[in-house]
Amino acid sequence: MDKKKVMVRNMMNHPVGIYVPSMNFKRDFPRKDATLPIDFEILQEIMYDPGVEYMFKQGILYIEDMEVKRELGLEPYDAEKPEEIIVLNDGQRRRLLTVASLKELKETCEKLSYEQNQELANYAILNELGDLERAKIIKQFTDVDIIRAIQNRKDPEEEK
Repeated sequence: MDKKKVMVRNMMNHPVGIYVPSMNFKRDFPRKDATLPIDFEILQEIMYDPGVEYMFKQGILYIEDMEVKRELGLEPYDAEKPEEIIVLNDGQRRRLLTVASLKELKETCEKLSYEQNQELANYAILNELGDLERAKIIKQFTDVDIIRAIQNRKDPEEEK
């Protein structure tokens, strides 16, 4: 029987690595959207490591295959589409930070994990999407002051 390979993707804007010394297992995801195959059997075992489990449950690392996610306990067995780990692409982030209603933004932030909300805040800062009301909502979930972070990024000469 062939070993089933599971494609695992980095969802963060920075390198991410899995290192489980007890299994002599190491994988490095060098950038956002970097995708690497991992044997399903190995993935089942390394999920017992709290750090690895955290990365998957927080949406730092992501698996597209719903069947695999259900088998690993990342989604409910009856789920047809992702319920526990909701992944936003850059277009969805921009929409939430610009034209979506404040209610929709808040409801979405409530469904996202802490790490995913951090990525939303980072996206807002990098793209200078500093709407005051939206910044207040995001601050509730991340303790990140988007407005201040955007101001701190600007060149001091620009402000004079």
